[in-house]
Parts: sequence; C-alpha cells; structure tokens
Amino acid sequence: MLCFALMSPLAIAGFPLNTEDTGTLGQGRSKVELTAEWSEDREQNTQERVLTQEISVVHGLTDNFNVSFALPYHDVRVEEATGNNTAFYGIGDVKFGAKWRYFKQAGLSLGLKGVISAPSCEGAEKCGSGKSTQAINAIAGYETGPWEFD
Repeated sequence: MLCFALMSPLAIAGFPLNTEDTGTLGQGRSKVELTAEWSEDREQNTQERVLTQEISVVHGLTDNFNVSFALPYHDVRVEEATGNNTAFYGIGDVKFGAKWRYFKQAGLSLGLKGVISAPSCEGAEKCGSGKSTQAINAIAGYETGPWEFD
C-alpha cells in the first residue's frame, strides 16, 4: 500500500480517459459534465500550451438508451525561440453520441456506444481534426457482489 502511495505523484491521467461502462441514465434523466485539460509540449525551440474545456450533455431516452452531445473549446498558445508567437482558440469538433445497453442478466451486461464528430472550427487543423470522424465501441461488464469489471 505504501508503494502505491509513493508512486501516485508519478501517475498522469489524460483526458478523455478511454473507459466506458454499460450503465445508462434511465428514461428522462439527464446529466451535464464540465471538464478541463491543460497540457504543455516542449520541443527544441517551441513550446505549445493547450487548454481544452468541454461541456457534455447526456440524456436517457429509454432505460437502456442514452444520447449525448459534447462541445469542446480550445485555447492554444505557441511560443517559438525566434519570438514568433501565435495563439488560436475556438470551438473544436462537436461530438454526437449514443449508447445502447442491449443485454443485462445474471451480472453480465453488454452494450454499444457510437460517436460521430463534426468539424466546427475555423482553421479546423488548429482546433480539431478538420474532418468528420465516426467510432463504435463494444462494451462488456460483469458485476459480482461488491466488484464490477468493465
């Protein structure tokens, strides 16, 4: 236990954490999440600082089906040793998602989550991917007593 406590300052969590469980909100329930991430990237003669803030809204259409919307905002500062400093900011790629838990029995639950992003930033190469992207993830979870594995 002491070993984990001493190592914890070395742990770094990134945003977004790419984890998901099969849980849904339930019909008619909603939640709002606000997140922020600060990063710095230093190379030979360049330093880039990025602040990303995001608001996400999730709503349960049925007991086993959620829809979501996420709107990120980026503030990027680039400083070069030559004194050529640039800054850009704006709304990043807007994301629309849906999660469906299609099976839940005897502790086992299965689901699917899909996300579509749409480029929505001027100079999309700075604030997002500049193109629409799609993803679908299969999710499995198992709950036994006080433990849950996703």
